[in-house]
Amino acid sequence: MIRVLVDDLAFLAVDAVVRPADDRLEPVSTAAARLDAQAGPRFAAQRLVQQPLEVGAAVVTGAGDLAAGYVIHVVVQSAEQPLERATVRRALRSAWQRAMEWDLVRLAAPPVGAGAGQLGLEEAADLLVETFRAARPAARPAASAGPGRAPWAGELALVVEREAEREMVESVLRRAGLGGGPA
Repeated sequence: MIRVLVDDLAFLAVDAVVRPADDRLEPVSTAAARLDAQAGPRFAAQRLVQQPLEVGAAVVTGAGDLAAGYVIHVVVQSAEQPLERATVRRALRSAWQRAMEWDLVRLAAPPVGAGAGQLGLEEAADLLVETFRAARPAARPAASAGPGRAPWAGELALVVEREAEREMVESVLRRAGLGGGPA
């Protein structure tokens, strides 16, 4: 299930928030920077890395002072590798894999990759919908969940900042056959 909300990621009581980052887990958007400020110093300490991470990876940390239990950092760019559709797709696939491994079901994400000089909002929403849908049990045979494991039943709140953005993202959901009505 995917729903669209006009809200602030920092205050959503979900299992995990998806946070776009660079290869050193630094924020790559103003929304991610605001999330970091709200999460506090404990969160800053939890996201320190010894070496740069691979673009397309996703890692889970605690959430500091956020309402969420965890943060899934999606590594979408580095100093050498700019943000591109393919790297966002790879990072989102990694995020859903981490969510499955950690049994994180209720997730919230901004339009990963959207922003000034990055992907457009519609393209970012398309990638979220495409990759999340592919990770859900309806898109995969039950056998792919692994022996003794139920298929992952993830729920995604796609969080935007303005009503006009909500309307655009809901149109992406409708085109994908996922409804997109008010949450």
